[in-house]
Amino acid sequence: MPKHVKQDQITPASYDTTEEAPVYPATKVTVMKPVTMATDKDKLVTMATGKGIPAGEREIEAVGPDGSVTTTYHNGTVKYVAGDGTLTRITYVNGDTKETHRDGRIVYMFKKDNIVQTQTPNGIDKIEFPSGQCEIKYPDGRVEITYPDKSFKITFPNGEERCKYTDGTIINVDKNGQKIIQLPSGQKEIHNVSFKRRINTDGTTKTVFNDGRQETVYANGRIRKKDSTGKVVSDVLHDKSGSIIVDYLKK
Repeated sequence: MPKHVKQDQITPASYDTTEEAPVYPATKVTVMKPVTMATDKDKLVTMATGKGIPAGEREIEAVGPDGSVTTTYHNGTVKYVAGDGTLTRITYVNGDTKETHRDGRIVYMFKKDNIVQTQTPNGIDKIEFPSGQCEIKYPDGRVEITYPDKSFKITFPNGEERCKYTDGTIINVDKNGQKIIQLPSGQKEIHNVSFKRRINTDGTTKTVFNDGRQETVYANGRIRKKDSTGKVVSDVLHDKSGSIIVDYLKK
């Protein structure tokens, strides 16, 4: 795994999952007992073992009683094909493996980092980390991350986000970047480019603007305002019609 890529930033593109093509020896040999098998999806090649192959270039094919075929190539790559055709597994010299299943799933296992990547025919790409974190990328561009503590985050192509944490906190971010936070206490916060606002369970709302101004609106109709220096510039109580009943600064 590249050193500059953090675990929760890894995407399938962070890995080179291109299958290394088995290398066949160019040495001309005397065929003792030829066997024909499929070694790639485009062609059939005739393989053989015999005395004429140099030790460093030998390919060894073993056929199991169940019909499975295991081929070891001179570069150290090992290919296993199940007798019933349900599985093809390629094991590379570094211990990484690629499994192709009959249902179309392709599973890559990266030995060094203990990461498993699964690609399905319907376009879903899933990466599982040893910590328990799991990342799923969908064909429509959605990315869903489940963290070890079971909290999760979903990002959408238009920039929207949905997050839920184990303490019950829920964070939604719309395509314009406005963030709405639902806290376990029942309080709600709204953050956007102009202000941050907290709405308490008793109906009190406090807003802090980007220029430092503050406004607190109480459930009984009282509105208190401060300038950017923190000085109270207005503190009045309104009735339901909006008329001022009490001006606390004049009391």
